[in-house]
Amino acid sequence: MNVLQPSRLLSKELLTCESFDCYDDFGHGPFQRRLLLFRSLAFFLMNANSFVLHLITSDVGHWCKRPPHSNMSAASWITSAIPLESDGSLSRCLRNEHPDEPNNTNTIPCEEWEFEQELASTTIVSEWNLVCQRRSLIAVLILVHNGACAAFAIAAGSLADNGGRLRVLMAAIITLVFSTTATCLSDSYVVYASFKFFVWGSAAVTMALPAVALFEVTTHENRPRHIVLARTVGVVFSDLWYVGWTPVQLDWKLKQTVLVLSTLLLLPALPYIEESPRWLTGQGRLRSAEDVMLSAAKSNIFPTSSTAWLHNKLKGDMSTNAARLTTIQDLLHGLSIRQRALVLCFSFFSITLAAFAIFFSPLHRRSVWLHLPSFLTTLAVYAVMHVLIRRLTMLAVIRGWFMAIGALQCLLSLTVGAGFLLVSEVLLILAKAFYYSGSVMCFVYAMELFPSAVRGTAVCWTFACGRLGAVVASVSLVLQKVGREDAAFHFSGALLFASVFAMGRLPRETTVECAKTDAWRVPTVIRRHMDHMKQTLEGRPEEPGSPMSSHEGANSPGKLAIKS
Repeated sequence: MNVLQPSRLLSKELLTCESFDCYDDFGHGPFQRRLLLFRSLAFFLMNANSFVLHLITSDVGHWCKRPPHSNMSAASWITSAIPLESDGSLSRCLRNEHPDEPNNTNTIPCEEWEFEQELASTTIVSEWNLVCQRRSLIAVLILVHNGACAAFAIAAGSLADNGGRLRVLMAAIITLVFSTTATCLSDSYVVYASFKFFVWGSAAVTMALPAVALFEVTTHENRPRHIVLARTVGVVFSDLWYVGWTPVQLDWKLKQTVLVLSTLLLLPALPYIEESPRWLTGQGRLRSAEDVMLSAAKSNIFPTSSTAWLHNKLKGDMSTNAARLTTIQDLLHGLSIRQRALVLCFSFFSITLAAFAIFFSPLHRRSVWLHLPSFLTTLAVYAVMHVLIRRLTMLAVIRGWFMAIGALQCLLSLTVGAGFLLVSEVLLILAKAFYYSGSVMCFVYAMELFPSAVRGTAVCWTFACGRLGAVVASVSLVLQKVGREDAAFHFSGALLFASVFAMGRLPRETTVECAKTDAWRVPTVIRRHMDHMKQTLEGRPEEPGSPMSSHEGANSPGKLAIKS
């Protein structure tokens, strides 16, 4: 709750934990790449757990089941008891009240159903009769999905900022493994939905917290690129996984088992994941932060003497924090932190609502051929975004993305209402591609905009508001039944343009972007000379008893190891 009560942050080392670049502390190498791979796998599992609901709720042919006391054969029952629809197909939800009276055409709703045997085992629809008047139970699963993601994210963000990223992440992974396994053994709809609540919630936490941890240990130069890369890899493989499994006709429990096996891949990675040293520094736990930094330096083959020197500098910075209290108070004054959080939450709510208005569209669900062009377009838009965020400020790119998606939503409202099928499909592909890249930019921007003391809360709350937007987008399913699907696109487009206006209250450049700009302003020749001087000093032998020698001896890796 520190986002809502910024005054509580005065006890944190806000300036100290944000005052260094990880490149100067423990370099860049295998330490970050392991976490990058873990983040990609976590996002893959988040998407796969979302896709599996589509795979196991596919429609299957059905009709009213024969009563237990009926003497009719299956063929006779279909002929005499199942009425025909206007298009000549068998009715799925009604049967003749008196099938043995041919002249009596009164119909009644089905109470139980029979299903096509070839596909019955591939879906939970036949397992728990999720058809006709019970079809709404699938919509309930969608609400459970988004509600679980929002609830778990809100709780996990606050816990991660107060108790540490690693503890919450490990609890989420263990919950994910056990609950995913339990879904394969579920024997009722209620039990299945209950376990799915924990699956989707823990998957959301497993996706969000590694992103925060990766951000906090990545060098300033690589931060946006690594988060975007991890998201892109997760999207690519989850989309390929979904397209590959869609035509496969397997028992739905076997499909769930495949997902369990994928989830188990997280367990071997746990011993290699360490607590964020930046968060530890913000909590004043310098000894623990030093241990993690030295471990990262050894993993990256980085001089531990440089790590020790920076660590001593951080200690000195902490001792002068009392003199910098006014600066910290200015940072937290008024509505600064809360205003940033509200704007980003509203923005993520808007973009996610717009995306799910597309996902819920019948046009998106019917057009199977859209998968390949949509996949390629998404990769192309990711590439364009990657180039732009390296040349422009992230806020400028985000506002441009939101305006583009808003314009596409408005065009969709016109083309869908007018019945222009092909144009609507092209617009759907573009809007979906812009959503994927736009959402990851919002994610990265939220991490850059908030200090480590509240970063977990801010990011998770932003994600949770996005999931609430998905819940609101389900209203479009009602609008489709009354023939006003275009209204959902109108509304989402208006929210996106309102978000662009609200973003005017955010800082034009984040602290990290300012640091990058200052670094780029240093002439290349000067930087080369500085690097040469550092190498010369590091390799220069010192005479015993000299001040430099005694200083380095006090901070040597061996002495640090003894202290720790």
